[in-house]
Amino acid sequence: MSSATDLVLGGGRGRPLAVASGSWLAVGGGAAVVVVGALLPWVSLFRGLTTVSGFGADGFFLIGLAVGTALLLAWYERLGRPASVRRLAAALATAIVAVSVFDWWRIVHFVGDPGAVAPLAAPSVGPGTVVSAGGGLVLLAAILVLRPGAGRLPQGTWPRVAVAGSLAVAAWIHFDIVGEHLGQTLLLGLGTAGFGAVQAALAVLLLVRPRHWVLDVVVAVDAGLVFFYAFNVLVGLPFAKPEPFSPGLLLGQGEAVGLRGAVALICEISGMGAAIWLRGPRGQRLEAAPRAIGA
Repeated sequence: MSSATDLVLGGGRGRPLAVASGSWLAVGGGAAVVVVGALLPWVSLFRGLTTVSGFGADGFFLIGLAVGTALLLAWYERLGRPASVRRLAAALATAIVAVSVFDWWRIVHFVGDPGAVAPLAAPSVGPGTVVSAGGGLVLLAAILVLRPGAGRLPQGTWPRVAVAGSLAVAAWIHFDIVGEHLGQTLLLGLGTAGFGAVQAALAVLLLVRPRHWVLDVVVAVDAGLVFFYAFNVLVGLPFAKPEPFSPGLLLGQGEAVGLRGAVALICEISGMGAAIWLRGPRGQRLEAAPRAIGA
């Protein structure tokens, strides 16, 4: 590869610091643009009098993907830039673009044919989805420019990543429904936020400082959440007030099972099972990880 090409693509040992710094600035800027796009209006109603931001659709999910990608890239740098972690980050950035474009298409389709509500609603497309898609593209381009290093993942890392990912998804879902649960009771809302914060902290610990006791806490927390959720669905928590006509599958006398609750439940059950497997006989499956990442 020529020296000129190395200068542009950041290849070779003489990679200019400006290229690396520019790539990381683009990563941060792209993630920030995704967040801004989620906060901007995605659709306007009543001739612009009412706007719906991304929080009324998939905006909170896009913010979670952007935050997760940024944290994953920080871990990527800590590990010595293994190529497999960069590919995972690129997949998350691609998901941001895909979800943004899909939501833009749905909004355009609705605006073009709103049905019987057209004279009253008078909908128009907002800039939010386009901005989020643009931020995702910037983030993806910046990830692809980052050249992998010689770092390699220690044995047993990907199962830990899977457990951490299940915790992160469940935590973000809990953060997403905090407002909804606060509308029912203060205790339920605070409990939801607390469990989400614990799951997010455990996800970070599993990647940065893996320890056997972290896996034990993961199993305990996920088992507790599965029990509470099942009890809330079948019987109903005494301090919760489920809405009688809430969307979802009604399996008992309590809260209906919605998509977010089902996804969180799947993450918690699978994460609990993976944590038990990782704990393994005599805890041997996690023993090499702390030394490999300098914990």
